[in-house]
Order: sequence, then C-alpha cells, then structure tokens
Amino acid sequence: MQKQWSSITLLSKEANIPYASCYNYIQGFIDFFKFKGKGKSRKFDYESSIKLLMRIRYLSEQGLDKQEISIVLEKEFPITVDIEDDITNEDASDSTSLVTADILFE
Repeated sequence: MQKQWSSITLLSKEANIPYASCYNYIQGFIDFFKFKGKGKSRKFDYESSIKLLMRIRYLSEQGLDKQEISIVLEKEFPITVDIEDDITNEDASDSTSLVTADILFE
C-alpha cells in the first residue's frame, strides 16, 4: 500500500532520521515540501518528502549551511506555491491574472 500523506513521525521513522532533525529540516525548508492541513494535523506528501529529507540530511552532513542547502534544493526540487483565493474585489482579481500572464510570457 502506497502512503500518500504522512505525519512527521512516520517520515522520521521511514527516513531513519531523528524526529527533532526531521522536524527542523521541514521547518527550515517548508517551501519545498508538499503538504496539506495546518499545525499538528499537517500531513506531507510521502514520496517527495522522503526524497527531500534524505537530500537535506546528506547536504547537512556535508557541511552545507541553510542558505547553501536552499540553493541546491532550488535547482533539484520545484517549489510548490498554493494561493488561496480570498480577494473580494473583482478588479484586483483581474489585475492579478494580468500580472501572472505577463510573467509567464517574459
């Protein structure tokens, strides 16, 4: 059975990384992780999270600092950005779409 969404506890056990280190890796590089939920109920995409945690641990063991690790991860893993649509002004929504379209065609 494939594990789709997992807790930090399960990821820690599966990756053989101490819970505290796993937690710190996730908090330090949260932008690279796919997750759902908030707070203690947050669940992480199993497959991509295991790969990320293993890579972060390896880079950390090689002596790279947080900024250096981020640079490596930016090259190797896409960053997922989820935007909640809570704009109530229709004009603001239209201008956001135009900005996005302009960025895409640059």
